[in-house]
Amino acid sequence: MATYLELQTLRSNSLLRNKCAMAIAKKAHAIAQEATPVAEKMAWAKAAIGNPESKLEAAINYVLADKSAATLATIMGIIDGDTDTNDAIVQAAIDESIDRLLGV
Repeated sequence: MATYLELQTLRSNSLLRNKCAMAIAKKAHAIAQEATPVAEKMAWAKAAIGNPESKLEAAINYVLADKSAATLATIMGIIDGDTDTNDAIVQAAIDESIDRLLGV
């Protein structure tokens, strides 16, 4: 299990921040493509697609809290990995965080 200090340190990891920012942009795009998104989701998507970094802190905190049962090595493997699988893990965590925080 990653310690709180390790998780806090990861919040500033540039690879994690870059991956999460792109995952936020992709989630915003997906919401914008929905046939009838609710107004709150569309407002979030418009803000996020224009500036994914504005949504970054909450998303990173959620992802790190969600993955906190994993070891630091496991989390770092996801962050450092440059594969479709690593990207999919990050995207799924971001998607879940946004859906839960928007109440969908």
